[in-house]
Amino acid sequence: MLFALAAAAPPALAATFCVASNIALDSALEHFDDDDEDTTIRIRQGSYFIQGSTNQQSSDLTIVGGYTDAACEFRSLDPSLTVLRPSGGGDSIELHAKNLNLESLTLRDVARNVLLVARGTTFSNGRMTLGRVRFEGPATIGNWLIGEEVFLSQVLVQHSGSAGTTTFGNCALSIDGPADDDDSVVVQHSTIVNNPDKGLCVNPRTGIDDREYALSIDNSIIYGSPLDLEIGDTSRWGVRNSTYASFATEIGSVVPGSGNNLTTNPLFVNPGADD
Repeated sequence: MLFALAAAAPPALAATFCVASNIALDSALEHFDDDDEDTTIRIRQGSYFIQGSTNQQSSDLTIVGGYTDAACEFRSLDPSLTVLRPSGGGDSIELHAKNLNLESLTLRDVARNVLLVARGTTFSNGRMTLGRVRFEGPATIGNWLIGEEVFLSQVLVQHSGSAGTTTFGNCALSIDGPADDDDSVVVQHSTIVNNPDKGLCVNPRTGIDDREYALSIDNSIIYGSPLDLEIGDTSRWGVRNSTYASFATEIGSVVPGSGNNLTTNPLFVNPGADD
């Protein structure tokens, strides 16, 4: 009887959109927000304005840029070819989903903050995956990623956050949410540079409490900020084959599981021109 019921169960709902205009993008995001189904939005190359935000915690959202054809079948991986900005004088971009995946996108001219949240219903960890995503500021209160599992690959963050004392911690990129030993944050092949205060912060603004989530930073450049790296709430973290000049931790001062790192200038071609 159980086998018969399983066979008769309907497949999970899913929707895929191919968009080439602001109207189409807003419509696809509104569909995701209003309908209880996983949604994939494929965006053709160009510059777009996002209106409003999403607030859906029971379905997955995937947004992929760089498509070149009307059917959204072929694309370039270059994130600079698909640019998202806040619309209508807005100052933020906010996306909430159960699991959130972004690929080949540039988030630009965001005055206040980018807030990306992967958080499912109770007892369900949210996973966030960012691949080839650029955060280009100014995002005066930073770019925030919230999820129990966060995976970053080839992510660029620059000119974000603000110097001085603020309520939000001055981090260009904050990763928040991992709370226990089955949660993890992975940063690979990423560049977080030239920010006015702190570069990368993981679980910032927290008390001294070892939650034992796992943090791995590999093959990345985190450099050119007054404080490049700040880690809170775990002793299970390591940095390997990376460049960073300064760091602070809440639990201990030794970098566990780390090695083969540099603290020297990465010698970019022309950092003044973001090259």
